Amino acid sequence: MKMNKLWILLLALSFGKSAVSQSSYEVMEKRFVKRSLSALDSAAFIEAGIQKAYSLVDFTQVHYSNSGNVSNQRYVETKVIELFYIKPNESLNTDSIVTLVRSVMQSKSGAPVEIVFTKKKGVLGHVATAGDRPKFEADVILVKAPKKFGKLSEPVWQVFLTNPVLRY
Repeated sequence: MKMNKLWILLLALSFGKSAVSQSSYEVMEKRFVKRSLSALDSAAFIEAGIQKAYSLVDFTQVHYSNSGNVSNQRYVETKVIELFYIKPNESLNTDSIVTLVRSVMQSKSGAPVEIVFTKKKGVLGHVATAGDRPKFEADVILVKAPKKFGKLSEPVWQVFLTNPVLRY
């Protein structure tokens, strides 16, 4: 009898957890298609922008540590492009971006690169590497852009970096 109660309890907990997981996923999913955003949504998008800046540093490290692997280089360049908002009919020079970030990394003498976020009027915010120059900077923007889901496409809020600059 005790064993049956244990199984029922485990089964009930399992269903309850999946229901909570499903509802939190739905809340997060709705964040990307809302018309207006709450402060909590904005905080989540700011965090995504900061993470994109750290991803750029990580991709730069991979790019330079595997410079002899051509397919790896192309993959990294593709991933770097995905971090930035590029207007139609414009392009992004990934070699320049990676070179800029690399110069910051070299100035740190092996210490980890820290990203600092600040508010900036007209955009979601601004990210910059911490410390003295050289300093990599970029704006963080939030754009509702089409995103493919299999054969379907739906406009969703997406975070991008834009206006990359290296300050000496």
